[in-house]
Amino acid sequence: MSSVSRNRLVNRLVRIAICGAVAATLATTTAAQENVTLRLGTFVNKLDVRYSGLQHFAELVNKKTNGRVTIQLFDSGSLHPFDKAIDSILGGVSDISPLVAAAVDKRLPCAYQTHYLPMAVDWARIVDLHREYDDILNEEFAKLGLTIVMSQDGGYDQEWWFRGQPTKIDEMNGKLVRSAGPIITHVIQRFGGKPVFIAPTETYQSAERGVVDVINMSVSVFSSWKLWPVMPNMVRTNMFYINNMYAINKAKFDKLRPEDQKAVLEAGLETARWWTPRYEAAVDQQIGASVMRGGANVSSVSKAERSRLIAKAAEGWNDQIDKACGANMGPRIRAVFKKYEG
Repeated sequence: MSSVSRNRLVNRLVRIAICGAVAATLATTTAAQENVTLRLGTFVNKLDVRYSGLQHFAELVNKKTNGRVTIQLFDSGSLHPFDKAIDSILGGVSDISPLVAAAVDKRLPCAYQTHYLPMAVDWARIVDLHREYDDILNEEFAKLGLTIVMSQDGGYDQEWWFRGQPTKIDEMNGKLVRSAGPIITHVIQRFGGKPVFIAPTETYQSAERGVVDVINMSVSVFSSWKLWPVMPNMVRTNMFYINNMYAINKAKFDKLRPEDQKAVLEAGLETARWWTPRYEAAVDQQIGASVMRGGANVSSVSKAERSRLIAKAAEGWNDQIDKACGANMGPRIRAVFKKYEG
């Protein structure tokens, strides 16, 4: 073989080797893109009934995507602080996190004003209310680089606990009241109390040290942090609509295969329908069990009293919906709330 022929053969073999290496690299990259792990950070702990819903969501996503998408759960605020959810999602600390109460700021003005507010709710249709609400809010979320993938109800069990004998809810008379965000701060002030912001993970220590006289919190979170012995007197009002919106980084969501995007959203809705009745039953059971164990006292307000409290709490807040949501979204949001009013 001549030197020229030998050189041609060598060059050809080199080109074949390079093409093979490039093909292998592309195959590896494609495989990596098709198999994605999404980190989901939440403020609830593993004893909270909400955690079982997140586990169900993770299982459904894995099943519906044939293992291409894995949801990794981080409980008890271990991934990021409760009120830093938006920045954590956008900054890549988490991929999916719950946006509720203090975790929602005015970068999402319509959500800030409406996802948590005084309202009588038809609990039998709460999943459909969340779904229609999310469809509207996703327009605002997309502008910030977020997408709602699932909602968990938080209104059914958002209630009031007193250290001593309960007063009328709207006669706090300067009591220090735990607040989780802007709307609760507004309501506490309307009811004559002094709001103190405390994250869920810090509530037990604050209550035990006497930092607050009254706690506003969900039964499931209250029970999972074992607060009943510390603050045993509960007044049940059922006066809030609360949507725990689990949002994902939109850029990361858009990189998923189209069929996997569809699967994640389907898993979110199916989880809501599976979890909601279990959540409501668990809340009722937790309240009953606390009373049966002794030491806990639970009272409920009448329907007329509930309506009066909602009207008083909503004044100065619900009438700001159109201003916060704009001429396009505001009327649609109010129409959805009217449709599902209880």
